[in-house]
Amino acid sequence: MPIESMRTPRQDDLGLLRIVNETGFSISRLPNGAIFAMEHGRIMINQSLASPIAGGMGRLCLRTGGHDPMILPIVGPEAGRRIGAAHDRFVWQGETSGVRHQVGLWLHPGMNLWLWRLEVINGRRGTLPCDAVFIQDLGLGEQSFLMSNEAYACQYLDHYIARHPRMDCVLMSRQNLSQDGAHPWIAHGCVEGAAGFATDFRQLMGPAYRDADQLDCSFGTSLPSNRLQYETACAALQSKATALAPGATATWTFFGRYVPDHPAASTDADLALISDVERVSKEWTPHRVALSGPTRSFLQDAPSVVADPLDQATIKARYPRRTHVERADGQILWDCPKFCVRGRLTITL
Repeated sequence: MPIESMRTPRQDDLGLLRIVNETGFSISRLPNGAIFAMEHGRIMINQSLASPIAGGMGRLCLRTGGHDPMILPIVGPEAGRRIGAAHDRFVWQGETSGVRHQVGLWLHPGMNLWLWRLEVINGRRGTLPCDAVFIQDLGLGEQSFLMSNEAYACQYLDHYIARHPRMDCVLMSRQNLSQDGAHPWIAHGCVEGAAGFATDFRQLMGPAYRDADQLDCSFGTSLPSNRLQYETACAALQSKATALAPGATATWTFFGRYVPDHPAASTDADLALISDVERVSKEWTPHRVALSGPTRSFLQDAPSVVADPLDQATIKARYPRRTHVERADGQILWDCPKFCVRGRLTITL
């Protein structure tokens, strides 16, 4: 019998594009448009590496209200629009239902600072109420440490919410478990001011995400603005909402600021570490970037499989002897719409 040898792809096989600054901070992007990793030396900012098939955990979404509400992914493979790269930035551009949007991710040349700038133009005939939701998954550890058990590694992250006089809530996260003698630290915020926040994907990915492939928070729904330290850490920020007249433009800027070693726990005094963010954001200069279509798989457009809940008669027939059945509000969890899981049914036997 012939022997077939197969090898999983390594990073060099993925067709990554990278932007790198003078400090050694790098951001890599997959051909499908997803950010693969943000790294400084051996420290990875994100919790998990993005996939050529499914993209990554981090995202930027535009939420619109009115007569045709949408939760629109505008970065990553779900966006499916045009992408481009230059020596210091990545760009995503597209148009959906008359709403034009462009995102630029710019890495500062001399600081561990990067900006996400979203520009939205209302090409519709009526007013467009909208806002933006930014989400960055967090690891703040060496890749081997994170990849061995992401949920375990996440439990060592500490989140602190500071209040800035103009930007409102600024999310600060610190790695409490020493990484080669250092404690990586990061801050995220919205230059124009944040209207809400979350610190764990558990607060964002509810049944609506599993059943509809989108965030469980439509326009008009605020992020919980409660600190949760769980197993899928993130920095999630909600911009302030606006109502765009036909032809009008809105711009939001989200930032990340990284410090390789922060020995002490985060406090309000750490706002001094982001004192240059507002100044730097004003120095943003447009840059012409050649755009093309991303490399996409048909799997990225395929909807997830939804399993129908079993009725009581089917449950009794298939599982006549049951123990330790979990219930909520008097219903078996797998039969309760609140707990329906896309593509998976669960019962404790």
